[in-house]
Amino acid sequence: MHNGQYKICDFGFSKYVDNLFDALKSCVGSPIYMAPQILEKHKYSYKCDVWSLGIIYFELLHGSPPWRGANELDLLNNIKSVQLRFADCFS
Repeated sequence: MHNGQYKICDFGFSKYVDNLFDALKSCVGSPIYMAPQILEKHKYSYKCDVWSLGIIYFELLHGSPPWRGANELDLLNNIKSVQLRFADCFS
């Protein structure tokens, strides 16, 4: 928490970039929290951060992430093809 704001970060795969445009083409981070655009190596925006927060929130509520994969391609295929399932605690 900093100045009354909570911040979540993952520096495990961070890297230095010279400018914002390079950062938006960069693919770093923990794949399980990455939006599909990042996994597909497309340009991305702050909306991908919203995706990551949603994955973190889901994991906090359910105890595990909504999708897994043996590698990035497997994870991406699961995100695209396996329906999101909520724990029975909500029924």
